[in-house]
Amino acid sequence: MKFEANISRFEESAVYWTAIIIIPEKIYQEMITLSPDKRIICKLNNTFTFHCAMIPKNPYHYIMLNKEKMAALNLKSNDKVLVEIFPDKSPYGLDTSEEFQEVLLQDDLGKDLFEKLTPGKQRSLIYIINKIKNS
Repeated sequence: MKFEANISRFEESAVYWTAIIIIPEKIYQEMITLSPDKRIICKLNNTFTFHCAMIPKNPYHYIMLNKEKMAALNLKSNDKVLVEIFPDKSPYGLDTSEEFQEVLLQDDLGKDLFEKLTPGKQRSLIYIINKIKNS
């Protein structure tokens, strides 16, 4: 599903420092039927793709953009962006490296322990592993 949006920020609180993209309600309602866990893949300006979630904040839902994503696309507040979202069908909600997949295949105990973690903790660990630059 595609839509255009402006980069926004939360103005009412110093706690929210990050940039956001507000998802139009109609698109959110369609996407939630395809991805009930709210995990999606987002493509910005037909070039930059990342895994994320549709986050609730009454009365809307949004996609969060960190400083790295903003810098990668050279975006700032109020810039218009083309957004395309898809349901995230990956097993953990993030891409996993070949090395990590191999560890899960070879280490049954490690895989069992990893699978017992909550989905959020699994994503956090995968995110940390993916930050490492080399094998």
